[in-house]
Amino acid sequence: MIGCGRSTTSVRTRKHQRRDRPRRLITPPPQTLDQRCFDRFHLVAEIVSESDKRIIDGKRDIYRAQQACTRILLVRQDRIEVTVDVRAGHGWASRVLGGADTLDLPAFGLTCPVRETCADTLLV
Repeated sequence: MIGCGRSTTSVRTRKHQRRDRPRRLITPPPQTLDQRCFDRFHLVAEIVSESDKRIIDGKRDIYRAQQACTRILLVRQDRIEVTVDVRAGHGWASRVLGGADTLDLPAFGLTCPVRETCADTLLV
């Protein structure tokens, strides 16, 4: 079973004693009804604005350091673009997808046109 938390969910890391609040987080099911902080997560998504550019690389490093994390999605706020980071062996592979591409995450039950990530916004 997979749970999906909104930005009220924090990511706590052992190496970095800070907490980050990604936009979306796919985690194991919570242990209690009021659990809001997770040490383990599988997918994280961030909406990246112009002001986030200076901090997003640091956040990616924190997410990549988590053993259970296999996907990081960076969705641009100002254009139809999604960067997908995928754990590949002992490293990570990144791919930038545009509006004509398909976001394919079968392990998480999602396949959709990248354009749909911007539905109901001024970008489409």
